[in-house]
Amino acid sequence: MPIKNHNGRMIRRTVTAACIALVLSGCATLESMKKFQTEGGVVQNYDVPYQTAFELAENACKVLDFNIESKDYDKKVLVAENEVSGGSWGERIGFYFTVLRPDETQVRVVSRRKIKTTILAAQWANEVHLAMQRRLEYLRKKKVLP
Repeated sequence: MPIKNHNGRMIRRTVTAACIALVLSGCATLESMKKFQTEGGVVQNYDVPYQTAFELAENACKVLDFNIESKDYDKKVLVAENEVSGGSWGERIGFYFTVLRPDETQVRVVSRRKIKTTILAAQWANEVHLAMQRRLEYLRKKKVLP
């Protein structure tokens, strides 16, 4: 009758749990994205009211195929994510808005990898701002915006 080795199974479970904890410890969670409201990322000013800047950001998410995870118009925050791809486990993208004047809004875009082990995570901030600028140009060309 073979002897069952419960210690080996226990060790495997412990090592697996430790690896999962290590990987998840570096994740950019929805909660952890809040700290980037005033630091990091790429900042750009738009000569549009806050509502328009927020709509530009939502449109950029759509164009870039991001899923909006959380948006709080009153707190001036939008957080989106992109899916797992060939070189990445995905990123979380934070949009932070500051009203400078009634017709000028500053947008800070911060991109963080979801999982610490993602080495090739894309930095989406420049792409996001480009998508926002293109949408703004389009709306002005169509005379939807001044």
